[in-house]
Amino acid sequence: MRSTVRTLPRPLRLAALALCLLGAARGWAETAGRESPAEAARWHPSQQRTYVVSGGPGGTLRLGNVRWGFRPLADGRREAIFREAEFSERALGDVYFVLEGKGPFGLAAHAQLYFEFAPTAPVRAGREASPGLVLSVDARLPKGGRFTLFDGVFRRSYGLVYQLTSWQDAEQQAERHHGRLTRHRLRLTPAQKHGLLREAVAGAVADRSGERFSTLTNNCYSNQLALLNRVLPEAQQLRRSVLGGLLPSPLAWLPPAAPVLLGLKGLLERD
Repeated sequence: MRSTVRTLPRPLRLAALALCLLGAARGWAETAGRESPAEAARWHPSQQRTYVVSGGPGGTLRLGNVRWGFRPLADGRREAIFREAEFSERALGDVYFVLEGKGPFGLAAHAQLYFEFAPTAPVRAGREASPGLVLSVDARLPKGGRFTLFDGVFRRSYGLVYQLTSWQDAEQQAERHHGRLTRHRLRLTPAQKHGLLREAVAGAVADRSGERFSTLTNNCYSNQLALLNRVLPEAQQLRRSVLGGLLPSPLAWLPPAAPVLLGLKGLLERD
């Protein structure tokens, strides 16, 4: 059957696209500023909210508070390094769902998204470069605090942070946790890749001071799936619950199940 839906004339399509980009830029601008010193002081210094320095969707974007790895201190501790990082959205290449396997059989895996850029146009922070950006959704720890599974499940005493980092930062974290990074290349259209990058940035610059991390319902894995759902069509939506929302879906609850869930929806490239 021939469709009766007519496409908009090209000038109107371009105007609609411009309005969408303008709306996204305004949305970023509303949350682009640094959080207050008082709010930042409440949390662990290795976790800082990203902010927009300049630029917007579709072009070159400069972001502040991108974590760029850690430096060792004389007393054996580590100090996080934060940089202003710049990248061109036009140079975005592949996008990966990354699992940092930890614990027995990698069951305590940490889910991340990795946005890889063209080798000729990497993410730059001054004279340093990274092949891409990583989005890590973490429990934001109170200053001087430590993460425990009990608190993550029952007390909800942690905040939530969408931490943007360099790829080298993710590698350092995996080495520190005695874990292993496994990258799963996502099968997305160019528009979906760019949309997912914008969703990641928007999530990182948003004010999340009222949100709480939950090991069971609001964690690294659930937030990454929610971002993916925002750019996926209805047929590929990643169901996060079953029985009418009464129970979490097993495939959407445990990060090690991500390759199965994504594969069932046709979202993994065959490398």
